[in-house]
Amino acid sequence: MLGCELYGSVLYGSQIAPPGVVIVAAWSVEADLYGAVVYGTARMEVEHHELGGRYVYVLQIDAPPTGKIDWLFDDVMLDASVLDEWDGCVRFSYQWTEQGPVLWRGPMYSGYQCPPAWELAGEHEIAAKLMAFLRKAQEVYAERYAADPGPFMPVWVPLAQENPAEYGGEVRTWGWAGPDVNTNWAGFQYRALAASAHYYYLTGSADARTVLDNWVSWLSTRILDDVAGGWRLPSDFVKNSASIEYNYFSPDFHALVVQAMIFKYWRDGDPACLLWARRLLDDLEGRQRDDGLFPMSSGEVYLFHQGEVGKALGMLLNGRTGGIVAYELRAGPGDRAAFEKLVSGLLGARGRAKPCALDFDDWLPLHHFYDVAQQLSEKIWVGNTCGTSEGIGSLLMLALDWALYSGDKTWFKKMARFLNQELGLFVTD
Repeated sequence: MLGCELYGSVLYGSQIAPPGVVIVAAWSVEADLYGAVVYGTARMEVEHHELGGRYVYVLQIDAPPTGKIDWLFDDVMLDASVLDEWDGCVRFSYQWTEQGPVLWRGPMYSGYQCPPAWELAGEHEIAAKLMAFLRKAQEVYAERYAADPGPFMPVWVPLAQENPAEYGGEVRTWGWAGPDVNTNWAGFQYRALAASAHYYYLTGSADARTVLDNWVSWLSTRILDDVAGGWRLPSDFVKNSASIEYNYFSPDFHALVVQAMIFKYWRDGDPACLLWARRLLDDLEGRQRDDGLFPMSSGEVYLFHQGEVGKALGMLLNGRTGGIVAYELRAGPGDRAAFEKLVSGLLGARGRAKPCALDFDDWLPLHHFYDVAQQLSEKIWVGNTCGTSEGIGSLLMLALDWALYSGDKTWFKKMARFLNQELGLFVTD
């Protein structure tokens, strides 16, 4: 659904197509129709909607046989400005099943916004909007709880939300209720932190710099000594408050914060970033198992955790393209050894027995190996041997770092070939 306002817009349907050629666009438009008129053979059907205004649920447009509609709007144009201010930011979910893609999307999570991906794709305006979204999420968190700026509000409920009462409350609001019940999970916070830092490294964005300066200051007083000689990061951000809890160790938390610190240090030489990048890396490497993998404090091994650790180490080994490195920071012998041991452990854990790291047949990473499928919420299931985009994405980067570091492209090519065959994302030889 497209939320828009139509200010006296005029669409001349009869002027653009010969009789008998019709395209019916299956979309919905939530609109305030300020004298909007449709002439000719085009038509709109309007009903009142409980959210107010009028709701356009059919727009039929005559079009030429070529099917091209890029010249559809004449000099009067269609004045349709987006109602929801964050329209275009990444929605919660995109899932594939045996029946094809699931069209349901859900609200917008801070933890799933990734400005650098759009920046690297050349979509600079979208990237900047996602970054502005994250800065606003940080500002709202601090204002709502009278807290030091740092963490992000987790969920924005957009105007075009199918069931706002169930997934996030009132539309056009920030909150904690979303389709993933784990909105208090620290991973959502640290993912957005690392993404903001990567974007800052690429662009020098003022929004990103503000977000990062706040986070570095916030974390510097909240990373605690571990009795075993390591470091403890907040693991849970208590819903509807500024409270935090230190309930467990998870390697991806350390790794994501390390990535953020490295990106920021490369760009502006922040000494606090250098300090925490080294401290957290040393702590991670001290927790690496003999088999090369990094477990949670529960002993469980998740593949997207391993990918985030590998990405942090790979940054030091290979650098990252596209940004400005004003301050050098490279891997030490311990970092190289940990990286090699991790890759060896992952490739050695192929199969379908715990700790399952890679599927035996195609070398694709599994999210986890459960005894039975897990239902996380009404619409979210994790199969007992399923793969997820987060696992594939993080380990694809690790596989690329391994190819750049060792010259062995086998793992990366197998994953890339699968993604191209199944999703048509890119081609590799």
